[in-house]
Amino acid sequence: MFLHLISLLAFKFQLKSVSHDLFVGQKNGNVTLVDPNEADIFELEESKNLNQDFVMVRSKDNKVWDISGNATKLIYWSDRHGKINQLFMLIERPGGHVKIVNDMKQCITYDESLNYFIRAPCNNANKHQLLDFVGVGTENQSEGVVVNEMQLNTLKRAASMCPEIRDMLGMAYIAELGESPGNMPL
Repeated sequence: MFLHLISLLAFKFQLKSVSHDLFVGQKNGNVTLVDPNEADIFELEESKNLNQDFVMVRSKDNKVWDISGNATKLIYWSDRHGKINQLFMLIERPGGHVKIVNDMKQCITYDESLNYFIRAPCNNANKHQLLDFVGVGTENQSEGVVVNEMQLNTLKRAASMCPEIRDMLGMAYIAELGESPGNMPL
């Protein structure tokens, strides 16, 4: 089993389509697939709802992802009101890809016939629902790393037995290695 260690909160990123060699961005008022130089920059912000976040569009005056009129079309909206059409969960899938799921348990999906993103029933066979994170931003920003869980546990045990590492990092920090924000195991 592998863990993908990454803190997406305070992490600016772009989203790349797995089904196309294009990125998520806005063109002609639609959230669609664009060339890399037109890709928007996103950042997650916590909401009051457990495991649901706002997807902020940092490259578009801090607009927020929104399902238009709580119907199906994904848009960028200027008012962050926190209703269910603005809350999303990111779910890691095999291969390090992610699906973005809204509060109604539907996946953000690129619809080729419409040429924009919509929410649609989640389907493991639908490659148009899979995205990859591409980190952007500052040098000190974590890019994440894939670590074998057994190797991580061995490292944690060794660190807990070494006085120098225990004193430098502290046992609480060592114990939390491999856990996501809020001390929830990945």
